Amino acid sequence: MNTYHRKVIAGPALVIPMIITSLIGFGVLFAAMRSRPEEVGGMLVIVAALIVTPLLMCLPHVRVRLSGDTLFLRLWPLWKKSIQVDRIHSLKIVPVKPLADFGGIGIRLGGEGATGLLMRGGDGVELTLDQGRRYVVVVPDAEVLARRITAAQKQA
Repeated sequence: MNTYHRKVIAGPALVIPMIITSLIGFGVLFAAMRSRPEEVGGMLVIVAALIVTPLLMCLPHVRVRLSGDTLFLRLWPLWKKSIQVDRIHSLKIVPVKPLADFGGIGIRLGGEGATGLLMRGGDGVELTLDQGRRYVVVVPDAEVLARRITAAQKQA
């Protein structure tokens, strides 16, 4: 049985600024509580947005799992898709620049109609399904994923 499982999180270029923004939010909240304790309620709501929003932006991650004859794609916690490997008409390794090719990270629609599932740049696997629908998923070991999908197709 061909299996493959990878979890891809956002890169340091996104995570570090989000953590810094959250720390600044904590600092602002602390200063506000010391200088105007009577107005903490309103400030708490505003500053909570400075703390919580950046941290929530770091939580989504891509999961790619090949189990038997099914490829599972997921952007946790928002989106998931399962694809039978016999529906994959073709696949190829493609270089992906998230901002240039898809306008950012996450689940994105590319300029050429492919759905991108990416948390960072690098090599990705472009899957073309039997009805022409295309998906691009970026994983650290795209060649391994492509070989495993091909092997699963031969077994199916």
